[in-house]
Amino acid sequence: MTVIITTLGIILLIIIAMLLLTRYMAYKFLAVKLRPKTKTPADFQLPYESVQFESEGRLLNGWIIRNNPQMPLVILVHGWESNAQGMLPHAQYLTTAGFNLFLYDARGHGDSQPEDYMSLVRFTEDLENAYRFVRHKTEFNNHPVMLLGHSMGGATVCLFTARHPEIIAVVVSSAFARFDLMIRDMFKTHTILFNLLYPVLVSHWERMLKVKMENWHPADHLARVQCPVFVAFGGQDEMFTAKHFETFTGVATNERDEKLWLPEGHHRNLYEFELYRTSVTNFLVRYAKANLYTLMTGERTYASLP
Repeated sequence: MTVIITTLGIILLIIIAMLLLTRYMAYKFLAVKLRPKTKTPADFQLPYESVQFESEGRLLNGWIIRNNPQMPLVILVHGWESNAQGMLPHAQYLTTAGFNLFLYDARGHGDSQPEDYMSLVRFTEDLENAYRFVRHKTEFNNHPVMLLGHSMGGATVCLFTARHPEIIAVVVSSAFARFDLMIRDMFKTHTILFNLLYPVLVSHWERMLKVKMENWHPADHLARVQCPVFVAFGGQDEMFTAKHFETFTGVATNERDEKLWLPEGHHRNLYEFELYRTSVTNFLVRYAKANLYTLMTGERTYASLP
């Protein structure tokens, strides 16, 4: 009897330890380290206006880069523990193409106010509030809007665009497609550990965020997006495996959707490749022209216009 009680006690302690460990991991995964910006668009020879807006009780900072008034506004959404500065290389080549741009720091990122933890849910809330700001507080109230998101920002634009059919084109760059795939990537080859801990982590996150994680897989939302989609991924991505790219391309199947696989690309450097910059620019310009055609004729088209 003593052996049985001792064994049950050990099992109970292991279970309690696992619950405490996964609770700690759940918060640790969502905690962000604030990294203030050290550069502005001026460092890239881009004229800009600094703006502030509120998101869920926090004050966020952003930049507006004005350009050709006949071109769409592209909202650039940064990744986890990055900030608007990280999107400036994208701003540089998109400005050359004539686009107007809006970049901002999510809560707990860059120069925006800190947050205790972040998540895809909160990134999406911030994009909703950024969009509301440019629609109601700037001259872009009726302007056509496109989106480009990197990593967590790429996942964010999937959810946002599915809710906003007025968005005319979206670029998803180096993003994760599903939460289970993303967390498995973090555990690398530790399959048994993943199988043990993932359900408990999900349970903690669902209590924290008050959502069902299964309803927030980016690829599921991208499947409902109506506008043209561009998906880009690097073959040397250190964060996410090629399975994410395969999952995205499995749902972005419209003939107007485009995919770009860069075998030598890493997670954070796709913009360094001329093929990436040219492909993204051509994609967005193509549908900027399509939108201009719609404005001139009243007939909406996603056709590839010269």
